Amino acid sequence: MAYDARGQRGCGCCGPVGCVSGLLLIIVLSVAAFFVVRFVWDLSDQPLPGNQSAVPPDAYPQVRQRLNDFMANAEIRSVLLSEADVNAMLEDAPELAFLGKGVTVAFRENEAELRFRVPLHLFPFNTKYLNYEVFLRPIVSWGKVTVNVSRVTSAGKPLDPITFRGFKDQVEPLLNQILSWLNEMRQPRAIQSIRAQNGSILLER
Repeated sequence: MAYDARGQRGCGCCGPVGCVSGLLLIIVLSVAAFFVVRFVWDLSDQPLPGNQSAVPPDAYPQVRQRLNDFMANAEIRSVLLSEADVNAMLEDAPELAFLGKGVTVAFRENEAELRFRVPLHLFPFNTKYLNYEVFLRPIVSWGKVTVNVSRVTSAGKPLDPITFRGFKDQVEPLLNQILSWLNEMRQPRAIQSIRAQNGSILLER
């Protein structure tokens, strides 16, 4: 059965974008924008391979409904999302279409890896790729969200220390402030705990 995005009901704090995809959009866009500005000429002709978690066909409607239900209903105390669930959002959410299905996530114990292989159509018939892996250890404390970027690599090579420090000083504080503000606006439905596990992530109130 086709999924009608017009009938979708978000949580009310992120407007027409929808809360969960709004948060994904903020994180992904902020990270991608930093590297596009810094390395617009340091791009690759080939994308990084994606993470191995396969997204089942037609997974997106069910995942989006589960997420929207959790975000909208304070009586639902937790939701467990697999890698495939989050990747379905990253791949098929209409508001993330501009990424060209070029972002995937993998979850390990206490860590999430965002893999960027975003196509950039700089000139006609000439596509370049923004290839980076960003490793996060997100935490929530008293409603405050900290994305806690632990490292950034490109094709397995660590980002140079000066650029990484620029990312930590310029991008991460902004992400923390925006995500914390959005979370605190949602009382009593605010998320109080984020736990990355092997192959999944658990959101709890």
